[in-house]
Amino acid sequence: MGDGEMSRKFTIQIASLDDAPAIHHVHESSILELGSRSYTLEEARSWAAGLSPDFYIRCIKEEGETFLVAAGEYGIVCAFASYHGDELTGLYVSPNSEGRGLGSALLQRAEQEMQSRGAERVQIKASRSGRKFYESKGYERVGTHQWKTRGGLEIEMIDMTKALRKEIHQ
Repeated sequence: MGDGEMSRKFTIQIASLDDAPAIHHVHESSILELGSRSYTLEEARSWAAGLSPDFYIRCIKEEGETFLVAAGEYGIVCAFASYHGDELTGLYVSPNSEGRGLGSALLQRAEQEMQSRGAERVQIKASRSGRKFYESKGYERVGTHQWKTRGGLEIEMIDMTKALRKEIHQ
């Protein structure tokens, strides 16, 4: 992990390939514990099926996704966000770090980075459990779709979007 910004006793920085096991742990535990609040346990298990550290390495190396990690005390990764182009592809917080502002801080940083790379809007395929969070951050629901999870079950996802503010320089 390199230099990062400090916010509320955690740092946010671009993930390295070495962060893949920690990202995997956060992703899986978040889906199984937090995701099961809005989906059945069977659906959450199907959503988490097939995840492994190699999945994130492929996303970074082969698909060009950028991952941001939030690390707490002792450098332990407790949340992450991922994006590609104008799409936020993931935002997950470890259940034991929920409510500390990590999701908000990661979302803000991801939006800034996407905008600096030319994005004018952010697209999200949000889970039911994330919908209210994104609405509170200015995202609007534009539809729903059924997503086939890695385990084969289909779950409802909410399509959301947000226009990024253009900075006016005088």
